[in-house]
Parts: sequence; C-alpha cells; structure tokens
Amino acid sequence: MLFDQIQTRAPWLWVSHSRQANQWAAFRARLYVHDGAAMATVAADTKYYLYVNGQPVVFEGGLNRGPVPGGAYGDRVDLSPYLKQGENVIAALVWYWGNGGRNNIDGGYPGFYFAMDEGETPAFKGILHPAYGPTEPPWPAYLYGGHNIGYDARLDIGDFTACDFDDSDWPDAVETTGSPLYARPIPPVRAGEPQPYVSLCRQKGRVVAQLPHGAQITPCFTVRAPAGCVIRVSTDHYVVPGGPGDDHHVYNGHRVEYITREGLQHFEGLNWLYGENVIYRMDPQVEVVELAYRESGYAAQVTAEFESADPRLDRLVQRAQRTLLVCMRDNFMDCPDRERGQWIGDVSVQAPQALMTLDDQGRLLLKKAICDFISHRKGAALVGNVPGIHSTELPAQSLCAISRLGMIAEYVDFTGDEEPLELAYPAMEDYLKLWDVEACGLVKPRQGDWYWFDHGEGIDAPVLENAWYYSALCFYMDAAGRLGRRPDPALEARKEALPAAFERTFRHPDGYRSGDVCDDRANALAFLTGLAAPDSNPALVETLRTVRRATPYMEVFVMEALFGLGQAELAYERMMDRYDRMLRAGGSTLWEDFDVLGTRNHAWSGAPLTMAYRYLAGLSPDGEGGWNARPLTGLVDRYTVTLKTSKGTARLEVTGESVRAQGPVQVLERRSARQAKSGN
Repeated sequence: MLFDQIQTRAPWLWVSHSRQANQWAAFRARLYVHDGAAMATVAADTKYYLYVNGQPVVFEGGLNRGPVPGGAYGDRVDLSPYLKQGENVIAALVWYWGNGGRNNIDGGYPGFYFAMDEGETPAFKGILHPAYGPTEPPWPAYLYGGHNIGYDARLDIGDFTACDFDDSDWPDAVETTGSPLYARPIPPVRAGEPQPYVSLCRQKGRVVAQLPHGAQITPCFTVRAPAGCVIRVSTDHYVVPGGPGDDHHVYNGHRVEYITREGLQHFEGLNWLYGENVIYRMDPQVEVVELAYRESGYAAQVTAEFESADPRLDRLVQRAQRTLLVCMRDNFMDCPDRERGQWIGDVSVQAPQALMTLDDQGRLLLKKAICDFISHRKGAALVGNVPGIHSTELPAQSLCAISRLGMIAEYVDFTGDEEPLELAYPAMEDYLKLWDVEACGLVKPRQGDWYWFDHGEGIDAPVLENAWYYSALCFYMDAAGRLGRRPDPALEARKEALPAAFERTFRHPDGYRSGDVCDDRANALAFLTGLAAPDSNPALVETLRTVRRATPYMEVFVMEALFGLGQAELAYERMMDRYDRMLRAGGSTLWEDFDVLGTRNHAWSGAPLTMAYRYLAGLSPDGEGGWNARPLTGLVDRYTVTLKTSKGTARLEVTGESVRAQGPVQVLERRSARQAKSGN
C-alpha cells in the first residue's frame, strides 16, 4: 500500500517535556517473553538506534518524514532472533534533530514510539544522555537536517544497553505529542561492520584515512588519552562549493567533535558523513589505537555489471553507478555532501539507472519518491525537495517528472505497477491546468518559484517549456487510457493544438529556436517529445553535433536524442568527450558540472549508466522477470553485460558484429551503429 497507516497501541514517549533541538535520549525497558513471534513497531522523531540484551538490532532507524504532511513512518522490527525466555532488556538511543532541511521536516516534538504486536508493551525509563551536546561553530549548512555530533566522554554514563546496567535512578519516560504513523515503505538502512581504512596518512596534528570509494560512513576510533583532549572528525567533502552558500558560496557539512576521558576509549560518531577520505584531527597527547569506519546506505543491491574493451567507458559507467548509490538513503538526493534534497528533475534522471541496475529495493525508493512528490504538493503546484522545509516549484522539473520522459512514466513502464499512476493522475490534471494558453496554441510562461530549465547560457526557455508541457500532456493522456479515465476536454484540445503552433513559431532551417541561436537542450527535447517534424532531423543532428551548452542534467536528453536520431557514434563521442575531464581528474563519482562547479558527486550526472544499458546494450524488461535486448554493434569493439534476475543470471556478449545471449535475455534485434548513421 502507498499509505498504510499503523494503528498505534502505545503512547509516544520522551524523557522530559523539553522540545529543545539536538537532544539525545537514552531509553531502557524490561520485556518478559514466553513463546511466539515478537514483532514490534518502532518510530522516532528523528533517528533511533535499538538494542536488545546489549546486541544492536537497528542501526539508524526512523525515516525522514513523512508519507503525508504531519505524518511519520514506523519501522516493523522482528525482535525474535535477539530475545531469550524470561526477562530481556530493550534499549534505545534516540536523536531528536528539531530542525529541517531539503531532506526533512521537523515534527515539532521529540519522541520515541515502541509497541509490541502482541502482549504487553514494556514501560520505559529514560534520561537525556549527558555526554551528547552541541559543538562550537561552524555549524552545518541550512540545507539539510541534523547537527554536528558533540560528545564529552567525561560525562559518559557507560554502556546503558547492557543487561546489567543499573537504571534504578532513571525516571519513567513521559508521554508526549506524536504523529500519526505509516508503515515504512522502504527497507531499513544497510550498515556493515566497522572496517579498517585502505590507508592512513599521518600528518602533524591529523590523520587522513582513505576510503575505498566515495561512501556514506560513520567514523570510528579507539584511542588512549588523558581527559580533556579534543578529536575532530570530518571528511574531504566537509566544505562544498555551490551558491548561494552560508559564507563565500560554500556549505559546511557535518562533523564530529569528541572530548576524551582518561584512559582507553572507543567511539563511533553516529551521524553519517560522506567523503572519499576521513580526516581525524586530534591533540598531540592522544595515542591512536585504531581508526575504522562503518559504511552504510540505502539497502539496494547492484544486480548489473558492464565491462567492455574501452577502459574509459568502463570507468565512466562505474563512476555513474557509484554516484547513484551515494545519492540514495532516506530518499533520492541530488548530492550527499551539500543538500541531500530530492530534486525531482534529478530523480527523473536517476530513475532509469535505478530500475536497470538495482534490485527491487531500488524500485521501492523510486515509488516512494513519486508518492512524496504527489502527496506533498502545494495546492495544485507540484514541488520538488519533498519531504522537506525548502520545497520549491521548478515548473520545468515538475513537468519533466510527469512527462513521458520522467520518473513516473519510467517507473510504470518498467514495473507495470500502476498504483502510483492512480495516485498521480488527478494531481497531473490539476497541475497542467495551471498554465494559460496563448491564442496561437502555445503555453504562456509560468514562473513558479524558480523559472529554471538548466544552468548555463543559451537556454531557450520558450521551446523547452512548450516541449516539457506537451510531453506532460501526452503522458497524462496515456495515463487516462491506462486507467480507463476520461481526460479533461480542454487539456485534450491543448494537446491537439500545440504541435502545429510549435512548428509555426519555432521551426527554422537550422532547427527549433525562439531567438537567434539554437540550443542543444531545446532541440533534443523537440525530437524526444515528438514535436520536431521528421524532415528537421538533419538540422537537429547538426545542432547536437556543434552546440554543447547542456549541463549534465540536460545532457542525458541530448544523448538520448542522438541515439534516437540514429547517431550512435556521435552520441558516444560526445559523451566521452564531455565527461573526459571528470575521468582524468580521478575520484569515484561524477561531478555536478562539466567545468567542476559545485559538488564532485551529483545525481544528475549519472546518464552514462543509462546510455550503457539502455542504448548500447538495448535492454528492456520482458515483463516476466527477464530481459529483452536490442544490442548495438560497431560502436565498441567488445562489451559484456551481466544481469542477476529472479530467473537466474542473464549474460549478453557483443564482439564486433557477433552477439551471444545466455540465460533469461532474448535478443530481439541486432542494430549496427554504422548502418544507423548511414540511414540504412
């Protein structure tokens, strides 16, 4: 179900009536077990870590709010593997953020919820954990929720999760205001065990610890020190450019600030950080015993592998895959180190990547993104960065999301699941009605919160807006047919009138434009939306060959248009040339911009993943758990795609003009890049 509400069986709890932000609370309860299953519903505003008899059960429970405005998610937790007959100790560390950002909405109250499905829910005691507190500035940027972790080990209370911990002087937890609960629609966070770093570079006053790749991690350390020394932990992505930032157009991420107690001590900073290297800064008196990290992230498994005779292509595909993975957690995000916002245009670029290369869990996160997008709209306006307190309507991104090229169409076409389409259909209709139409049949510009189509120069907004609007109209009509609905007659009339108006107004000998210069993005969309007349193809190809203004966000549509125009070689050459600087610069992810502006890992840059699987290998689901393939030959000397499916492993090998398929993949057609280019 999209919105499966949970009937609560217990009150929300906290340790006092304080609503102060950035509070950490420790809870303990005794649960008496006899026989049978032991399922519980657990929730928090904002995050929790659950233990049974001293064993960790849930790492970073809680899901950033919420399925509907004012709602929160509840986790379903099976306690059976951790329980024993008789008395058991349930413990939880709960962190209330008390702030919001582009990835979170504050519920207004700190809270912890725990209820057993059967039997009596235990009574909890609780205290504010005295060791956790604020750090000195600088503080994290306003763009995402949470805080730095400050921890004074001199105030540590010991292992309160242990069975023999003495909580006799702890007060009873108090009831507090809570939110309606809905079942968590995605799996729990995947967290590994602490691992040693790839390498350590010891410098004066700090240690730079190398990760195997860009990753979401929590830093760990074991040290021996006198009391009062300071250890600060951040990553090489702690300061990230972008604008307008908090200061000098940069954003600060999260960090850990730890004050030592006397002797040997171990600590893990439980707020996940992103980076390629972790940087430990510490007082000279601190003796390092061990440094480690725990990698965590969204619980989807990569089920696809790509390998070719072109090592540059392989590196590009690998970095696109890594970029996708680090831009997923509670939600799809544009980047893990600056915003963590679910920009809905970015999600439309991520959608085919997740659907083609990840297991079913990837599909669940995409389904959640669609539900977020629809259920958190503002009136009739569909907005991005939801759920979050900085939700913003970029009409071009919202139109993209509900177009034939967007995330909803991608999800429904790939999975056959029409449940999100049922939810989205009336919202799509209301949104499309927000535009007014000129007498000529084109739509009037609609500003929204941000009249944005792409970064950079030469953006042909009139062509782009009409193309996006037309594609959204087309998908709305498609949805009406699939759902057996009667589309709005006025919107039907707009769809019928727009192509002729588009052709009359924007068609020129050199392509489609509203001014003096052809825009690669606008001409790509003119083709992909079906608005461009077939006899304009030569002009479109020339524009897409010579104009290179698109950022990575719109570059995906340029490459798709070139493949669609039969220009596979040109598409491949353009992709490898435009991404060349990123490849030569190193790192494990792809940048926000071709000119190194902004972050060095950005969701909208992962288009090469789509190009490799959808356009080079020509893969599409067969609807029965396997794959159909229309592989392209003559573009890369050799390439192999391996896909794990419910029917077994599928393998597609292309060498020269030879194609070989094994397992649940059927070759429907073999396409030649050279024949396509020559028009044969």
